[in-house]
Amino acid sequence: MMYRNIIINGLAMIALAVIDSTLMGSLPFGLYRFHLFPIALVFVLLLSNLRVASWWVLGGGLVLEIFSFRPFGAYLFLLFFTLVVIEFLLDKFITNRSVYSIIIITVVVTLIWDIAFFISDYRAGIASFSFNYWIRVIPWSLVINIIGAGIIFYIINALSKRLRPVFLSFKE
Repeated sequence: MMYRNIIINGLAMIALAVIDSTLMGSLPFGLYRFHLFPIALVFVLLLSNLRVASWWVLGGGLVLEIFSFRPFGAYLFLLFFTLVVIEFLLDKFITNRSVYSIIIITVVVTLIWDIAFFISDYRAGIASFSFNYWIRVIPWSLVINIIGAGIIFYIINALSKRLRPVFLSFKE
């Protein structure tokens, strides 16, 4: 039973990292801005524990590094940093597993990823500083990731009752 969970987690981690690094970058209409692996990391941490999420960071980060042209370790560092921030938010500020908490965490994760990679591209000379990026690209990225995380949330909620679709429930 334990080995089956390890194999399923390993295959899912590798599959999501490969899809994120190969397929997601070629999507049209700005959908390439969806950060599949970091959003999946949020759900792994919500549905399991920090130990499993750490293994996802290590394994998925290594797969993302293989397919990346960035300096080796950029994805690993950013994934570990993202995991620490998510864990901090879940431990200190967000106490439930509702759609509202997913939206807040998704906004934070998206901002971390977009700003970190913009700084990396700027330092490498690939990107130049422009307000177009901050006015058009970041909000579009936030919208795409929030919608994607919401869809994933409701799919997982239909399969499992470990997440709550509402924050407040009113009793009559």
